[in-house]
Amino acid sequence: MRFIRQYNLFPYSRPLLRLYLRWSSELLYQIGMAVVQVRDTLAYVVRGRLNVQHWFEQTAFIGVDALGIALLLTLFSGMVLSLQVAQELSRQGASELVGGLVSMAILREMAPIMTAFAVISMVGSAYCAELAT
Repeated sequence: MRFIRQYNLFPYSRPLLRLYLRWSSELLYQIGMAVVQVRDTLAYVVRGRLNVQHWFEQTAFIGVDALGIALLLTLFSGMVLSLQVAQELSRQGASELVGGLVSMAILREMAPIMTAFAVISMVGSAYCAELAT
């Protein structure tokens, strides 16, 4: 009887496969939990079990109360951007365009992203603090 030697061509494939299966099952679990959360939220809204006063308080907290932080973040980012742009435009002889360029860059590109980051960080930290108490 002849023995055939088996070669293990992919020695690291099993741990990688286990890692992939664990990761994909965790991902599917998280997606399922998000779907359940959305379903429960919509069920409460449809049934009318929504506390309107609490909803308005949370909406004001997320929107209006985050405005100061967003404006402060935009102010300092605009100052840094204007310093960088002014230095380069003064070399080109177009230093009078700094104000318009910075305002357009902030209004069109940076302000929505910075506002979103500010609101997300403020609301997220407040929710975590509320859950901890």
